[in-house]
Amino acid sequence: MKQRNHFLDIAKGIAILMVLVTHFSWSDAERLKYLFPFWISMAVPIFMIISGYLSAASFQRNHVECLDDAYAPNLLWHKYLRFTVPFLIAYVVELCFDTYFHGLPSIQRVLLRGMQGGIGGCGTYYYPILIQFIFLFPVIYIIIKKKKHGLLLCFVMNAVYELLVRVYGMNYDCYRLLVFRYIMLIAFGCYLYLKGGNHLGKINWLMFFGGIAFIIIACYLEAPLPIAKYLKKTCVYAILFFLPVFSFLMEHLQSVKCGVLELLGKASYHIFFTQMVWYNYVSKRIAGYMPNRAFHLCFNIVFCVVVGLLFYYVETPISKKIMKASEGLFTGKKKNGEEHGGNEEK
Repeated sequence: MKQRNHFLDIAKGIAILMVLVTHFSWSDAERLKYLFPFWISMAVPIFMIISGYLSAASFQRNHVECLDDAYAPNLLWHKYLRFTVPFLIAYVVELCFDTYFHGLPSIQRVLLRGMQGGIGGCGTYYYPILIQFIFLFPVIYIIIKKKKHGLLLCFVMNAVYELLVRVYGMNYDCYRLLVFRYIMLIAFGCYLYLKGGNHLGKINWLMFFGGIAFIIIACYLEAPLPIAKYLKKTCVYAILFFLPVFSFLMEHLQSVKCGVLELLGKASYHIFFTQMVWYNYVSKRIAGYMPNRAFHLCFNIVFCVVVGLLFYYVETPISKKIMKASEGLFTGKKKNGEEHGGNEEK
């Protein structure tokens, strides 16, 4: 069993702070001026890589060797609960705000928005992505584990998906809700755990410079590129530059410790839902009471972190009790120790 990598929690802690920054009211010009595509925009990619890494670790500990093992009902149910319980609590709070500001929503709207991850923006796609992740990851894991060029195959799958999005005119709302745009990130995290980044050699440099070139051409020069249609700052071509960077940092900083950031990393899923509700319903409404934008941003960060931590400490025991109470729902060998669930990743 591999030694605990403290950098993963630190990276999640940094990433959730980046989420709090990116959902503030920035103009497109400001985002480019402050080079957001090269760092702030990498927040969710960080979570996707770590999700792949920790899920691969979980599969290895539980001796998952085939799809039948990976799709064991009790294992899927355990992961589903860890993602869903925090979301449902946050969604109820969001519904209360929505009812207060916009009136009582219809049952159809409640159910539809629940399936879409929430009512507003600010990352409401994330919960549906995680539910899809539960069912997609076993396939990616088997590909990376058993295919010599599995990572390349996953990149091709991701690239083909981006091409199909353009060819068939998929709308943006549908695109953002589907996990397939993250295939390469998930696969890379899985690859890091199973084989390590050093195996890529010179390919790391190719990814690094290729990703930077794509961001400059697509985002700064605004050149029309037919290979990607939406979210060009985080599509499969843009994130390539970040993969070797993350691999390098994880390898060389795995023993570094930072209690505050590690705590934020562990509570990142709960902080994420806190900021989703806060930015959707409160942040803009209090902007007029803030002396300046910098103070407003800092206030948002502090509030979301504090309330998110409280949410984490209150909700975690609830999830554990629910999971313990549901252990008898399925027969078969009990799977313990999954680390990619809601409390361990955002």
